[in-house]
Amino acid sequence: MKRPSDTVARIWQAVRRIEARGERPTIHGVRGELLELYGAGGSLRDISPVVAAWREEQVAKAERRIAAAVAAMVELGPPLELEEVARRFKVATGDTLRLGIVRARKSRKLA
Repeated sequence: MKRPSDTVARIWQAVRRIEARGERPTIHGVRGELLELYGAGGSLRDISPVVAAWREEQVAKAERRIAAAVAAMVELGPPLELEEVARRFKVATGDTLRLGIVRARKSRKLA
């Protein structure tokens, strides 16, 4: 019988493989990857917390990028035109702004 830590390690391996392909890991996508890797798809109950942890990891990365972008803008000194601020922010954060907005909306719903 496999230990729970082995299962979690296998799930993380599947998540990282999906991420390496440039895709966003989903519960069903991870299950399919596990099936391909190990011949067994795994329980959604086991997969779900790992995918949720991956999402939180992405949000944390996005928050760090946004904080770094804002700090860089503050250090610039003279005011910038709005378009330049938006351009620098987009370059620094990429597509991660959406994750921050989603998290903010969730926190407002919970409050």
